[in-house]
Amino acid sequence: MKASEIQQRREQMTQLLIENKKIKVRQLVEHFHVSDETIRKDLKYLEEQGISKTVYGGAVLDQSDAIEPVINRTTTFLDDKTKIVKAALEFLPETSCVIGLDQGSTVALLARYLNHYQGKTVLTSSLTAIMELMNGSNDFYCVGGHYSKADMSFQGNFTSQALNDIRIDIGFFGSSGVMNRDGFCTSSFADAEMKRALLAKCQTKIVLLDHSKFSKSSFVKAADWGSVDCVITDKRAPEEVLEPIATKTKVIIAN
Repeated sequence: MKASEIQQRREQMTQLLIENKKIKVRQLVEHFHVSDETIRKDLKYLEEQGISKTVYGGAVLDQSDAIEPVINRTTTFLDDKTKIVKAALEFLPETSCVIGLDQGSTVALLARYLNHYQGKTVLTSSLTAIMELMNGSNDFYCVGGHYSKADMSFQGNFTSQALNDIRIDIGFFGSSGVMNRDGFCTSSFADAEMKRALLAKCQTKIVLLDHSKFSKSSFVKAADWGSVDCVITDKRAPEEVLEPIATKTKVIIAN
């Protein structure tokens, strides 16, 4: 079976979990027309990703780290996020450039600060970033796609395809949690694909993480630490967690 088919089945299983909170192995075998062993492997994978918890005969949705909508997180740890954003802005070229913005509250805050600049072109799938950019004079483009209410961003294959012919000078990425993971993560498969598509088009790639993200897990890993150029966080991030990350990419603590 192709890897894309396996991923598609696991995405559908995740959606069933989100909708029903509980799924049974027997029902999944009948629904997907695969073996009992295949479904159990899928459920084990989803559990390892922090999506589900195994119970007798099936699995239930792991809601221990449920993610609030982006709009509700914008002012949380605002002082820390502001310092992170100001450190991130130091990477911007002084000349005109193309900037890619992922979704997330810290990235949306960075979009607000971009309004102090001119001559920048911004591409984003984040509605919260777009709402900030509307108040500035920079050109910006939304790459479109299916709208996700929880992430307040546009996602899906259409979004990824829109990036095919685009070159981006610098991209800024967010994450809903990275605890016990060897890369930065997100709450959905669709957003993970969007992040990977944006990463592939950026010359410089920077992840913005406030300290709270190191104590939260998240559903899907988007990319390894080694695939980005820099991680910027605040001084309340735990040193013991940052040390192994610093062996794979540059880590900046914003003051």
